Amino acid sequence: MERVGAVDLMELAIDAEATPRQVAGVLVMEVGTGWSFERARGVLWERVRSVRRLRQRMVRVGVGRPVWVDDPGFAVGRHIGWVACPAPGDEGALVRVAAGLMNERLPVDRPLWRATFVTGLGGGRVALVFVVHHVLMDGVGGLAVLARIVDGGASAAGDDRPVGMPGRWELVRDAVRERVRALARVGDGIRALRDARAEVVGGSGGGKAPLTSLNVPTGGRREAVTVWAGLEDVRRAAHAYGGTVNDVLVSAVAGALGTLLRSRGEDPGELVVAISVSGHGTAPDERLGNRVGVLPVRVPTWPDAERRLRRVAAVIRARKTRVPGGSAGVLAGAFRVGAALGLARRIMDTQRRVNTFVTNLRGPAERHTFDGAAIADVIAISPTTGNVTVVFAAFSYAGRFAVTITADPDRCPDLPVLAGALRAELAATVRLGQPPARL
Repeated sequence: MERVGAVDLMELAIDAEATPRQVAGVLVMEVGTGWSFERARGVLWERVRSVRRLRQRMVRVGVGRPVWVDDPGFAVGRHIGWVACPAPGDEGALVRVAAGLMNERLPVDRPLWRATFVTGLGGGRVALVFVVHHVLMDGVGGLAVLARIVDGGASAAGDDRPVGMPGRWELVRDAVRERVRALARVGDGIRALRDARAEVVGGSGGGKAPLTSLNVPTGGRREAVTVWAGLEDVRRAAHAYGGTVNDVLVSAVAGALGTLLRSRGEDPGELVVAISVSGHGTAPDERLGNRVGVLPVRVPTWPDAERRLRRVAAVIRARKTRVPGGSAGVLAGAFRVGAALGLARRIMDTQRRVNTFVTNLRGPAERHTFDGAAIADVIAISPTTGNVTVVFAAFSYAGRFAVTITADPDRCPDLPVLAGALRAELAATVRLGQPPARL
């Protein structure tokens, strides 16, 4: 028996009706002229079946946390389909299609994922949009699934015997054992609270975030746009100022949001950016699940890219904690209590701790293939929720650095302004790492 993890339950607790907690990964493939949807669907189906969690659905049992059981109706037609791109040749059309698919709620009577091939992109390209509910996995788990579906990926894990619904008394005994184990780990819980406090409110992350138009309750629509940079250029600029690729990303996000806010007649001077922090430590096993905490950092929005990057690198360096991702379990408990009291949505719609979220995933350094077709690009798309109108997700793959902005277009109608500002900030930061021109 495997129950849904405590941190996974947090994703369910904050899953608002209009905005599902679903994430998307987009693989852009160079397939040429002989591509067949039927063949590609068959290859993908065989590979996703090797990941047990993708064959399982979540069942609420009334005794303890929900459990994962194999779906007796698991079938290719319920999970893999295709759509045609409505605007061939438009670079942004694919990401808009992916954002729309991500916002379509997945049926709860089956495993919580859907794969959609997007055709008609032009240039001999086809995309695969993989949408999963966040309760299944975090970004590191998504990388593990990616490793399973590409050519030459990890082999199928051993036991294929079906996991059925546990009996009533088995559920009761397991719930009792879980409570006993929790009581035995009281000391660990106290240490976890200290680690969580250090990650969430320590140093420059404490206090309320500036009150800006970035934080208003969101509606049900989402749009996305992707901005690109060369990974080696970003890395060179980071190293020139004693920082990391993540520091460059956060600095560019802060600068772009500063430009956006100034265009709206606001200038807070600083923002609180919540950085996703993985607590996996090593690559996840087949159980996947969520082990991600948040590290809020208070960063400047100054127009000067060099001065801002120096400051951001120093702030993040000072905020790194002893246990990365240590806040995950404690945050999960707080949100579960809020959900039980019917306050989860209100908490998310009125929070004053962060202005935006930033996720940065490091993908493969070398190009991979799927059924012989080269995977040219990989894009990650994160959901927005509560009163955070704009979020950012970065993915590095084969020398390319893709940063995708997801926004509520009704609360952020000037998304093109933000995308242009982020593009300019990344370009300005890249120039900081270039050697001076010779006379």
